[in-house]
Amino acid sequence: MVQDLLDQGLIFVPHDQIIKDKMDALWELGRTPIKVACLEKYLRYYPDSKTSLLLLDGFRNGFSLQYSGPRTPFISRNLKSAEMLKIETQSKLNKEITLGRMCGPFKNRPISTLRTSPIGLVNKSDGSFRLIMHLSFPSGCSVNDFVDPNETSVKYTSFDEVIDMVSSLGKGARLGVQDIKLFFMSIY
Repeated sequence: MVQDLLDQGLIFVPHDQIIKDKMDALWELGRTPIKVACLEKYLRYYPDSKTSLLLLDGFRNGFSLQYSGPRTPFISRNLKSAEMLKIETQSKLNKEITLGRMCGPFKNRPISTLRTSPIGLVNKSDGSFRLIMHLSFPSGCSVNDFVDPNETSVKYTSFDEVIDMVSSLGKGARLGVQDIKLFFMSIY
C-alpha cells in the first residue's frame, strides 16, 4: 500500500519535520524594526553584559513571554466592541499586519497549540479607537494567569533619576527620549 502511494508521487515527511517547517514559516512572519547590528554596537559599552546578551538574543531569536500555562489550543470569541465596529476593527488589524506586529489571518491553525485571546476596541480621548487583546480572558486560565508578574514587571525611570544620570555625566552629556507608547508598539 505504501509503495502504491509512493508510485502516485506522494511524499511522506516525518511529523517532526512538518511541525518544524510550519514553525519556520511562522517565524519568518515575525520581524522587528530594531536594527540588531546597530544595537549590538551600542550594547558593547553597556555595563550589564548579561542584560546585553539577553536583549541581543531576544531580538535575534525571539523573547520568552514567560508563559508557563498549558500548551493546548484555545479559541475565543472577540469582544462585543470588535463585533459592533467591524470596519474599524478590520482597519486596525490590517495596520498591525502591515507593520508586522501581527500575522494572519490563517485558514488553518499555523500551530496545533494556537491560543487566541479576544480582541476589541476601546475609545481614546481623541475619539479614535485603540485595538486591545484581552489577555486576561477567561478568568482563571487566561494567558495572564500563567505569566509570573515578577518576571514581566516594567519599572519606569523617574524624572529625578534622569536628572541624577545627566548630572553625573557632566557637561556635554546627551539624553535620548522615546515616546513610551510608540516604544511599546514596536515590541507589541
